[in-house]
Amino acid sequence: MATAGARLCAIDHIMSDIARYCDRPTLVQLMCVNKRTFKLAARPLYHTVSIFEFTIESFMDGTPGKTCSCDLCLEMFKQDFGFTDNTGQFAPTGNRDCKRGLTEADVLAGRMANATLNDESSSSTSAASDVSNGDDDEDEPEIVLPIPKKELLSYVRVLSLGSHHYSYCSVYGERLAKYLTNLDVLRIVEVPSWFPTRTNPLCTLPPFETCRIIAQLKPRKLVLRNVSSCFLPVEQAWSIPEETKEVVVVLPTVHLRYAGPNGKGPQNLSTSYMGQFSTAESLKIVFWPEWDDSFLQNPLAKAYEIERQGSHIVGEFNRQAPLFVDHIAEVLRSFCYARNALLGGSAPLVSVYGFGNVPLTNEHQGKNISDLVTQHYKTHPNGPAPDLHRLAKAVVSAKMISVAMSMGRKQSIHLGSCPVKWYTMSSYENNLSNRKAEIDEFD
Repeated sequence: MATAGARLCAIDHIMSDIARYCDRPTLVQLMCVNKRTFKLAARPLYHTVSIFEFTIESFMDGTPGKTCSCDLCLEMFKQDFGFTDNTGQFAPTGNRDCKRGLTEADVLAGRMANATLNDESSSSTSAASDVSNGDDDEDEPEIVLPIPKKELLSYVRVLSLGSHHYSYCSVYGERLAKYLTNLDVLRIVEVPSWFPTRTNPLCTLPPFETCRIIAQLKPRKLVLRNVSSCFLPVEQAWSIPEETKEVVVVLPTVHLRYAGPNGKGPQNLSTSYMGQFSTAESLKIVFWPEWDDSFLQNPLAKAYEIERQGSHIVGEFNRQAPLFVDHIAEVLRSFCYARNALLGGSAPLVSVYGFGNVPLTNEHQGKNISDLVTQHYKTHPNGPAPDLHRLAKAVVSAKMISVAMSMGRKQSIHLGSCPVKWYTMSSYENNLSNRKAEIDEFD
């Protein structure tokens, strides 16, 4: 006679509810019990997937994320992409058995890649190979469950994409678009670099080019996380797909993040946006104090941190220092342009969250040089002292017309204003359903 536990486990909807509340390590263990629990655990586990340069190849093909740099591998890379990658560091080639040129650290990294996949169930075949058929007969051989990776990828609703080598785009971009058939949110996370105010680029393509993975996926929501004062990870002439209805840009609240590569300000950030999100219905700008460094906690990233002599360490800096009002107004104003607005077409509603909590100053590099404050005193020579938040909001909300020339393009881009609304941070934090997968990868 079946036990009470066995009868309970035989009820599918109860087991599905239990699996929905399990953490990820527990779900991995469930996938290794039998065929039935594998199916129950696979759907919530694959709901959210995080991949970056150390795990993208392993996730797609179940192979280590770093290949050989021998002459043969480099030549195969040249045949695939038309040029030689002199580093050979992340070149995905078909030469899986080649060991020439691999160091002991490379082999160890490959073994760690497979171990990490088993721990986090990034590969269905890795987990499935340890799953029994559920029979109590100890002589019954273990089997690999007949659940193809294609079906598992169809469970993915949130893809959190981190910094990666450009060679992966042409290899995996089309395949991701083909198999992630139910993708809802694409979350782009640039990995923090050794320099505390910057990130490693999402894709190592030159500035003003768009990662092919981004271009081929068509999510309903696009989230840009870890935005620094460098360029956005999309080229100036690019436009989001028509299927993308919502865009979220998470901006930092630390003044050094807006310093720019030369310390003069966030011109690269503000000028890299030329209405690429104009066809969206809404654009949310969220001022969030912390960067997402979840990718840096990955075991593979920690292993390579030693190899790269700690190059992925986020440094300490002054979190209380106020932002220069002219800089933040410039960044916000750039995101409030739309390509269609000038001709009377639709434009996204821009919602700004948490701006009132951001400390502002009229000084930059120890000098009182705010143009906004100077203009205020020209019209109010006897005071009162300006409200810096109100000055910035007035600039952002004003009607604007701009004609811009994108890099490498002969045709100009005409931009007009978007409607803007301002909200408190508490209204954002309390709305869990609307901010899903925006701040943290598993929220």
